[in-house]
Amino acid sequence: MSDGGYAPGSTDFDGSEWLTLPAVARHFGVSTHTIRRWIHDGRLPAEKRAGRFGEQFFVPSAALDRAQEPAQEPDHGAVWGDPSTGRQLIGRRVEFERLLAALHAAIEGRGGVVLVAGDAGVGKSVLIETLAGEARAAGVQVIGARCYELDGTPPYGPWLEMFRTDRAPPNLPVPAPALSVKDALEAVAGRRKLHDQVLSFFTELSRHRPVLLLLGDVHWADEESIHLLRHLGRQVGQRPILIVVTYRHVELRPNEPLYRLLPHVLRETEAERITLREWDREAVVELVTARYPLSQADQDRLVTFLLHSSEGNPFFVNELLQSLEDEGVLRLAGEGWVLGELSGVRVPPLLRQLIDERLERLAPEARHLLQAAAVIGEEVPIDVWQAVTEVSDEALADVIEQALAVRVMVELPQEPVLRFRHKLYRQSLYEHMILLRRRSWHRRIAEVLAAEPNPDPDVVARHFSEAGDPRAAEWLIASGRRAAGAFALAVTAARFEKALAILEGDDHRKRERAWLLCELAEAYRFTDPQRAIAYLDTAQRIANEVGDEELRTIIPYCNARVRTYAAQNTYAALRESWRGIEGLPESTRHALAGTPLAYAVSRATYAQLLAHYGAYGPALEQAERFLAESPLADPREHGTAYFAIGLAHGGLGRPSEARAAFDQARTYFRQTEAYHMVGATYDWELDLVLQVYYPDRVEERRRMLDEAARAWRHSVFGALVPPGSLPTMIDSLLLEGRWDEARASATAFLGANAQPLGMRRILADLDRRQGDSSRAWARIAEALPDGPDTEPPLSHFPFGLRLIGVAAELALDDGDLDWARRWILALERWLDWSDIEVGRATPDHLWARYYAAQGDLDRAWQCQREGLRHASNPRQPLAMLTAHRTLARLATLRRDFAAARQHLVGAERLAASFEAPYSLALVQVTHAELLIASGRGHEAGGLLAAARATAEALGAKPLLAVIDNLEPRPTAVPGGLSAREIEVLRLVAEGLTDAEVAVRLSISPRTVGGHLQSIYNKLGISSRTAATSFAHKYGLVR
Repeated sequence: MSDGGYAPGSTDFDGSEWLTLPAVARHFGVSTHTIRRWIHDGRLPAEKRAGRFGEQFFVPSAALDRAQEPAQEPDHGAVWGDPSTGRQLIGRRVEFERLLAALHAAIEGRGGVVLVAGDAGVGKSVLIETLAGEARAAGVQVIGARCYELDGTPPYGPWLEMFRTDRAPPNLPVPAPALSVKDALEAVAGRRKLHDQVLSFFTELSRHRPVLLLLGDVHWADEESIHLLRHLGRQVGQRPILIVVTYRHVELRPNEPLYRLLPHVLRETEAERITLREWDREAVVELVTARYPLSQADQDRLVTFLLHSSEGNPFFVNELLQSLEDEGVLRLAGEGWVLGELSGVRVPPLLRQLIDERLERLAPEARHLLQAAAVIGEEVPIDVWQAVTEVSDEALADVIEQALAVRVMVELPQEPVLRFRHKLYRQSLYEHMILLRRRSWHRRIAEVLAAEPNPDPDVVARHFSEAGDPRAAEWLIASGRRAAGAFALAVTAARFEKALAILEGDDHRKRERAWLLCELAEAYRFTDPQRAIAYLDTAQRIANEVGDEELRTIIPYCNARVRTYAAQNTYAALRESWRGIEGLPESTRHALAGTPLAYAVSRATYAQLLAHYGAYGPALEQAERFLAESPLADPREHGTAYFAIGLAHGGLGRPSEARAAFDQARTYFRQTEAYHMVGATYDWELDLVLQVYYPDRVEERRRMLDEAARAWRHSVFGALVPPGSLPTMIDSLLLEGRWDEARASATAFLGANAQPLGMRRILADLDRRQGDSSRAWARIAEALPDGPDTEPPLSHFPFGLRLIGVAAELALDDGDLDWARRWILALERWLDWSDIEVGRATPDHLWARYYAAQGDLDRAWQCQREGLRHASNPRQPLAMLTAHRTLARLATLRRDFAAARQHLVGAERLAASFEAPYSLALVQVTHAELLIASGRGHEAGGLLAAARATAEALGAKPLLAVIDNLEPRPTAVPGGLSAREIEVLRLVAEGLTDAEVAVRLSISPRTVGGHLQSIYNKLGISSRTAATSFAHKYGLVR
């Protein structure tokens, strides 16, 4: 039985040179591995398929007949097989290299012994077969035999098989008579004489060519065979003989010969020992990649399933793959493969037979108790097993001893727990039971576990659910609440949904169902707010039916809270419904403890909601009141209160106070392992504080980004979006000019329905900067369907402000001043609604652009001067840079070059400190405009070239258009130069060598030289210096 794994290469079908394995595999919807297996095993799976095989592909009848015949007896030593070419050994390269090294040493006359240990199916045979193939290719004589379990192995069993005269190689020494001649073994006078005969044979054999001696499954060998191995192993050190032995080290028992003799073999022969372990994920990925072209998602699912089901056993992996193919779960579709649903996959027939054979060694009562263990789970606490089965210590000990003896189970070290050695053992035991018996065991297990102190609600819920017992509902709810405490919202929702299905239709549990719907709405508030709203509407109807006043009070508040995540303005409803929450009796709050609703109706949570709406004063008041009234509250609520305080101080222009509050919030959130909230505090500290007030602290920003990334990776929420797509990073990516990464991250985050307003703002701003105004307007319409008539506030208030600012910039870019005016007025209305300080300079800048577009430069100047004042108090460097740059442009237009230079110096100093390439490029263009306007346009080339390089790298098309308009256009060039010659002349004048010009224009250096000579001739010049002067004179150099 082959117990390893190969990945097939691409070789032709046996006997059909024109027929490739991939073509056959595609036709039958199976893998090339399966086709190879049919042929390599000397069979096809069924006569009908074999006939179709030949009929469809015109396989020669001789080849087809040969494929259906039993495999021929191999040549001497071929008991180990000879893997066909094109196959790749999986997951065993290191071990195989060690075997090859031993083989090469033996070929050079330095023989030895190698012991290859490993569990059944781990790949020992495959490894040795591959070594045998390499040995034959190197001219080594391969000879070998196996030991067998059935009926036991007779004395010298493997050696008798090896020395059968009908398998003796031609033209080589006669095998040892005692083992090759019938009945001669009994006549041998003593063990030493026999050993000497065998040694003489191998010594003589090795004089012809080196020898590889293979002994398989020696854990089943008789004692005399092992003594003979010891004798040979001691003698081969100076001979070209390598002995390789395989055995199952995990199945050795004290009463077996190898158990007792293995230490002697190792010591006397100085054998090298190689232990094969199960495949790791990398090996299974290698196998699946080589065999099945799957999408990345399907490959990940398949690899995870294989590892979980097989625990990395190569034989089990291959059988599972074969079963998936046979059942059509893994099937060919076009040029690739697709993977279906894996949840209902059963144990493959061959594995079931092997497992059943092992289980048949157990007594009937032991099998019955093991079925109970299989229902308990993969790990079986002994006390639970005994309580469920109600057997005595002695009876259970007897079953455990049997299970350990046949290696169905293993003991966990230092724990009174057993584990099924392979998941497939447990699955087979489980599937052999009828449904009623399984349900009975599940119910009994659930009752035992539920009676324990501090039971695991997940486990109890699972067993009650499998039993079809309605008591599962209360445990599912408990499980969901525990998951909610860890912010595992997907798990929370799944548990609550199952509980809801049990409560459906039970009129006696309507009130319980309504409360559960409220909790479900909390679980869906981020990922599916519309579903959450629908659940709350249903809960409201039930509350009215049953007359539950507490529910009637809580649901409107929850509804307003959830609708904020659907980007709806529910500020007024939130504040109104909060009055009802404040009036809830203490008994209700006590009943809500431990549920998601307890956190939802906390004053700290309310304060955070107010802060997100931009109501910073009221948010501070509520958060500080919570801290004063609830000193012993849950640490998560304390963290939320400080989070609200940080948001408020950040918006109010108090960066130091904001940072202290955010840091305090993280301390509390870490206590409860609320890593998503740790990440959120970094997000908002970066957004409201560091990038607004300290963008020049580049190293500190990057350190905080690293801390934020670690927090998000630890959080459940971090799994919802691809790596790197975390909110804290996106604005920094935008600032640092990593626009492609910023777009990808914002798109992924938006796909997870997280911060939709903020992500649409980022994407709309990117669209604008890259010249896709139609897509930018579409994003704005999605976020603000009422356009500039959208009334404040929306949750994540600063993002709304910025998005309105982007809309005004877009309208100004388009030259639609009436539309721009409406957006600027909307921005001022939003700012007037809030007490926010951040962003007060933005309307001034927009009005400056607006009046400049109307030609009113004086009024534009006044607006931007006011903008600089707002940006400077408190100091907001990015806003200051925008103000200085805009003032420099306005001063240039007003021909006040001294003022322009003054503001340009301020802008350049700020831009250089941020490591913000786009901002720097804008300043460079403004500087170039000043130089051109003041008659020094010849000095602007370097600035425009630098700005162009940045704009091209970022795909900033509008900026590129501005640069194109500023760069000098060539005047009429005398001399009749062609367009190509002008281009060559321009590049030469910029200092490029002939080779560099050739690369830039995708021509050869020789062609460049030809163009230069033509230029010289037409212009009547003879040097590069003269050509450069000519190019500058006629404005050819950018």
